[in-house]
Amino acid sequence: MRYEAQTYMTPTEVMEEAISFFGVELGLELHNQTPDTLHFVGGGGHVTLGTRDANPVSVDIETREWDSPVEEFIGRIARKRWWRRFWNGVKEELG
Repeated sequence: MRYEAQTYMTPTEVMEEAISFFGVELGLELHNQTPDTLHFVGGGGHVTLGTRDANPVSVDIETREWDSPVEEFIGRIARKRWWRRFWNGVKEELG
């Protein structure tokens, strides 16, 4: 299954959160890592996560056998840093 999410976290923050969630909490093996892509394997499936730097940052996730945890992860990154969106709106109005 493929997913796309947007977040106001930085790409680096998304990658760190993904390593913490998929690698540490769920125990998946980080099989491959580049500056904008992570590939985890385990439990008969995989999770591949990629980021695109934009405002907001786009996160593309492809998974097999890990749909529920991926949806939980998307919920986590979507909620984090909500204040950035608020602050950017305030700066525009004041600017």
